[in-house]
Amino acid sequence: MGIRFPAKKIDEFQFFKKAARQLGHRGPEQMKAMVASLTPELQDRLRTVLHTKRVTIREAGGKTMVARRIIKARHILPKPEEKKSGDSHN
Repeated sequence: MGIRFPAKKIDEFQFFKKAARQLGHRGPEQMKAMVASLTPELQDRLRTVLHTKRVTIREAGGKTMVARRIIKARHILPKPEEKKSGDSHN
């Protein structure tokens, strides 16, 4: 028999994000240089991984953990109302 230990379920996306954040805090210039050296395609992939986490969804057979890209809503400022040509209150 091999060595047994309790396997802890981890979210590999959260683990990677935490490691990347720690690297960024320890050496922000090196992190910027490393990301800048990536191709635009790889930068997009990295961005996607950093915005992905595991979520639990309910299915007919029970619960399943799946990877989902988390998108935060951006605040969109309303366009300033345009003055109508017939409105001249000044």
